[in-house]
Amino acid sequence: MTQLLIGVINQVAFPAFSKIQTDINLLPQTFLQAIRFTSLIAFPVFFGLLTLTPEIIITLFGKQWTPSILVLQILIFSGILSSFFSCMGAIFLTLGKSYLQFFLTLITIILSVTLACFLIKWGIIAVAFAFVFSSYLIFPFALWMLIKLISISLKEYLQQFITPLISSLIMILAILSVKYFLAMYFNTIILLIICTIVASLTYTISILQIKAIFSKQNLYNRQQQE
Repeated sequence: MTQLLIGVINQVAFPAFSKIQTDINLLPQTFLQAIRFTSLIAFPVFFGLLTLTPEIIITLFGKQWTPSILVLQILIFSGILSSFFSCMGAIFLTLGKSYLQFFLTLITIILSVTLACFLIKWGIIAVAFAFVFSSYLIFPFALWMLIKLISISLKEYLQQFITPLISSLIMILAILSVKYFLAMYFNTIILLIICTIVASLTYTISILQIKAIFSKQNLYNRQQQE
């Protein structure tokens, strides 16, 4: 799932960045748009998977795979971050600084393997945590380099996450509510289908509503300034 999502992001982001190589001034805004697009897809997909991991595992592989649920849920957090690392990589390539991408990847691998070697005696869950922790440890450094390269502020970057993140949290609440109230009435497959439909509708409606609220707020602010 992570590789599929990253593939979609790369197909959209890298050509867009490549087209503006002759006008670097457009790069910051294009990058922020790419981050917004990525978060609109990545947050609901991965948070949905996180919430529905038990149902997905049992449906696809059977109850004997239940012990793997926590491992997958931990690794999902790495998948979220990988989506945004992909956007960063596209920027580095566009600016001719692919060595930064290589350096960050190498450091992440070294750190992950080192931590995994120390934690392996505590089992596969600890190893999964090591890989996720390594990515999150490197990400702030990668983001700092990117901010310096294309001259954007941390505030501008984080603002791109507001609508997708809030909508995804509302979606999670909707999924948990469905599972809580309907789990006793339906088998796992039917429950998974219902949750998926509810999640899709909830996320879409939340996105539209939050955008409408922000649009009204922006209009009000402009009127006050005039």
